[in-house]
Amino acid sequence: MFKKIVAITLLINMSLVAQANDIKEYKFIMQEYEPFNWTDGDTLKGGMLEVAKRVCLNMKITCRFESLPMKRVISMLEDGSTTAVLSLVENADRASFTTLSIPVVGSNMSYFGIIGTFKKVNSLNDLAGATVGTVSSSSAEKTVLAHQAKIGKLEVIGETGIPIVLSKLIAGRYGDKGLAFSNQDVFLNSLEKLKVKNVEIVFTTQTDQFRIAFSKKATNPEFIEKFNTEILKLRKSGELKKILKPFKLKPAA
Repeated sequence: MFKKIVAITLLINMSLVAQANDIKEYKFIMQEYEPFNWTDGDTLKGGMLEVAKRVCLNMKITCRFESLPMKRVISMLEDGSTTAVLSLVENADRASFTTLSIPVVGSNMSYFGIIGTFKKVNSLNDLAGATVGTVSSSSAEKTVLAHQAKIGKLEVIGETGIPIVLSKLIAGRYGDKGLAFSNQDVFLNSLEKLKVKNVEIVFTTQTDQFRIAFSKKATNPEFIEKFNTEILKLRKSGELKKILKPFKLKPAA
């Protein structure tokens, strides 16, 4: 009888260990991209962050979130050392090692200038002769370079971040026809925080769809499908709009 009790106890313990080993922590990385996701002291904040947290809660999975520099973020996606990265747009260069979620946030990409710099801008050709500051190695820079190839007379200067772009624009460092190119929500957020009143949108070029990029090495199609299903539920119920509203972001169309 004693042996049977011991055997049953061992089986129960082994079952508990197996269950513990099945508990997986999913790692989500974000860049500093306010209001999508950013760090405020020791606190992580952002509209896309809150969406991802809600999905993890609804899926009953353990998710850890961390903010890291963009260059490291992309390499982690490639080698599978992170589950996913928040707030990325479709990029052919990353297609071989990432699978994108369905669109979560829709946000415009725009040129900004000092008020009065450009009187009337109806097309890209009206920007000829401008010097444009943008963030180096970003999707924004890739877009500006494509515009440069179309209109020719456009000088592009890559900077390390939006604060540098904004400060140089305000200081006139890009010249009399200086511009900045950025995600509209991010740039407007920076203008509001710094109480800058003399910068305006000069021309809006496109609406980008921001998604969650999953590492192909760290995930499988079934997991991504479940994640997408939960995003769809949030969208259909109107909850996605509610989550994003405090961050002045809107769901993708």
